[in-house]
Amino acid sequence: MSYRKLKIFSIYLFSILSIGAIARDPVIYGEDNRIETLESKNMLYKRLASATAALIPEKKLRFEGRNAFIIAPSISMELNICSEEKFSHQPKASDCSGVLVAPDIIATAGHCYMDPSHCGSKYWVFNYTARNARQTRFSVRSRDVYACKEIIDMQLTEAWKNSEEYLDYTLIRLDRPVVNTAPVKLARGLPAKNQKVLTIGNPSGLPQKIADGAWVRSTGKVEFKANLDTFNFGSGSPVFDQESGEYLGVLSRGADDFIQHKTKSCLISNRINDSEPGEIIASIIQFKKILERR
Repeated sequence: MSYRKLKIFSIYLFSILSIGAIARDPVIYGEDNRIETLESKNMLYKRLASATAALIPEKKLRFEGRNAFIIAPSISMELNICSEEKFSHQPKASDCSGVLVAPDIIATAGHCYMDPSHCGSKYWVFNYTARNARQTRFSVRSRDVYACKEIIDMQLTEAWKNSEEYLDYTLIRLDRPVVNTAPVKLARGLPAKNQKVLTIGNPSGLPQKIADGAWVRSTGKVEFKANLDTFNFGSGSPVFDQESGEYLGVLSRGADDFIQHKTKSCLISNRINDSEPGEIIASIIQFKKILERR
C-alpha cells in the first residue's frame, strides 16, 4: 500500500473506526497459515500467545462478576466478508494487538494510539481465544482485562513522508502488572534475511490467531518485511523468531486489503504469491533503548 493511499484510507474511516485498526490491510501469502491458538501443539507458541493481548473498546465488553463478555458482530456482518471465508462467523471486537514487554508494559503500533483519549476508552484483553471451531460467543475472566494507565511513548512517522526511518510504535503502561504471564524476550536487533518468523494477534479483530510459516524478505534501517498472513485490525501484533521466540517487531502496514468476490456482493481475502515483498514490521530497535532505561 502506498503512503498516500494509507493516509487517505485513515482519514476516510476516522469517524467510524478506531485509528488503531486502520493502517493494516489483510493479505494472505501462499497458503493461509492462521490457526486458533488452542490448535497449536507448539509450547513456545503457546507461551508467546499468553503474553499477547487484544485492544478492545470499552463498549464491546460487558462485565458480569468474574467474567467479561465480548459483545461484537461477526466479521461477516461487520466487514461484509463472504460466509465461506475462514473465521467469518467469529466476532470483530479488537482494534489492535500488542505484547507484554515488561510486567506492566505493552508494546503495540503507534497508529493504534493516534488519539491519546484511547488510553482510557479501550482495554487490553489477554486470553481472548476460541475454544472450538464453531464458537460464536466469547468471554474472558475479568482479571484478564487491563486498563491503560498511561502512554509512555508513541512515535508515528507521517505516512506520506518518504522516510527511510518510518517509526510506528506505542508503549503503554497498564493499570497493574499482568499476573501469571512472563514478558517476551526482546531480540538484539534486526533479523537476518530469510530468518523464519511468526506472528500472533487478532487479524480482522478476531479472537487470537497464530500464523507461522513465514520468513524475512528484506531489512531496512528500523524495519523489515516478511510474508506473514496478516489482516486489517491486526496492527501491533508481535512478530517473533520462529525458533527462539525472541520478539522482533511490531506489525505496522502492508499489502492491499480484501477484494470483491467475482460473483457475490461480499469480500474475500486477497491472496498473493509467497515471493512478494511482504508485510512491513517496525523493528524493536525503535523502542528497545526506552525499555532498557526503565
